[in-house]
Amino acid sequence: MTEEERIQYALLKENSDSCSLLCELGDLYRQTGRMLEAKDSYIRAGVHVQNESDKKLCQEKTEQISEAMKACSYKDEDYAKSLNKVVSIYCYGRSGTHFFKSLLDGHPKIILTMLNGTKILRLWDTLSMQQGQNVFQEDLEGVTARIFETFQDLFNEGKEYFEAQLNGMCSMGEERNEVFTIDKERFRYKFANIIKSSGIVDKKFFYQAVQLAAAYGIGYEYDFTTGIPVIVEGGIHFSKSDKATEELLEVFPYTRLLHMVRKPVIAFASSLKFLIKSNQATADNLTANVMAMFADIPMKEEWADRTRIIKLEELHLKSKEILQAFCNFMDIKWSETLLQSTFGGIKWWNTSTSVTLSGFNTKTISNTYDELLSSFDRFRLELLLQSKYEAWNYETFEISRYEEVNALYKEPFRFEQFFIHNATDSNMIKKIMDKLFYKQLRYMMNTPKEEQADYKGRMI
Repeated sequence: MTEEERIQYALLKENSDSCSLLCELGDLYRQTGRMLEAKDSYIRAGVHVQNESDKKLCQEKTEQISEAMKACSYKDEDYAKSLNKVVSIYCYGRSGTHFFKSLLDGHPKIILTMLNGTKILRLWDTLSMQQGQNVFQEDLEGVTARIFETFQDLFNEGKEYFEAQLNGMCSMGEERNEVFTIDKERFRYKFANIIKSSGIVDKKFFYQAVQLAAAYGIGYEYDFTTGIPVIVEGGIHFSKSDKATEELLEVFPYTRLLHMVRKPVIAFASSLKFLIKSNQATADNLTANVMAMFADIPMKEEWADRTRIIKLEELHLKSKEILQAFCNFMDIKWSETLLQSTFGGIKWWNTSTSVTLSGFNTKTISNTYDELLSSFDRFRLELLLQSKYEAWNYETFEISRYEEVNALYKEPFRFEQFFIHNATDSNMIKKIMDKLFYKQLRYMMNTPKEEQADYKGRMI
């Protein structure tokens, strides 16, 4: 393990002395000529000062590196290569990931482009395999065209795409008549500046270059000499995507993982409502959502230290406290932009399948989805989700014997009617529900509680 790895992994540990470790990391970067990252580490250390001595030390180191950097000059390529801080955000059911990302938008030390990072990495794989790594220099315009094609819903030139409409990205602004877009020409110009001055374009640098150029294309500017921005990766999105998470960690080994959760039964019901209102209420989609409801979050033992959980309910009710804790987690300073719900600096009004409102409210978290769930349905589902309720500190009931409750699942659930369009659907859904619910019930009956899947993580 290198000295950098030792410090980076120590920073992820609970109750670590972040201030001292970040100063140590800054010293290491300075010794190896990574001046932007050195200053960034000292600035990050300042977020965690506990006393006047620490504060003075951070200030001195920051001033010293600022003086040393006066002799340095930087290009967009240098800025892109310094983007090594990433946080990946996941959902459980529909648990407010878009809302949370809308709060992060506009923070001066956050890059949030809405680009799916998994697709960026796969595009690099495809291009380098098909045409070789020289393609990024020799056919830059062709590469740029492939990027536009891959993310046509974001490089949209004002055109509205179905998924973007669902996510509320086509009805933004005070008058709800603006479309979120990344400017193609500005992206092309910035991307060319970054790539042309570099040598070999590896997978990591390609990801960094695309994200930074896209941020410029949205209209944002960043002062890297006052701290390096954090890239918010939301493309993996679903919390059961272990493989995609592993691939991201191979490229950015110090990525932090953030899971948005919500009262489990409500998160499930919200997902069903989304499917129904977006005309995607099929038996297959219902099956996928039931499976996701019972799925573990991708928190392997070695990922535990880098993982945090935010409850949507607390985000709405204790907004500043939760967002300040997020800033501490990411070593960034507070910004009032965190209290505004925007994308690209434009007001966001929620997804199209939800209530039209913007920002913090109690309406979202008070919805009980009675049209989809009876009180009996909620009881039956909560019974099977005890582990999650307990792990995430949601109030629930206690039950010690599961042997006598199998009969509770014979009666259809209220939501099933919205997914049945013919006799085939009816038969299929009955078989699937019986199988999935009985499987979960049998698991809870036969597995000692201490051996059941651990959904716990450190709350933000």
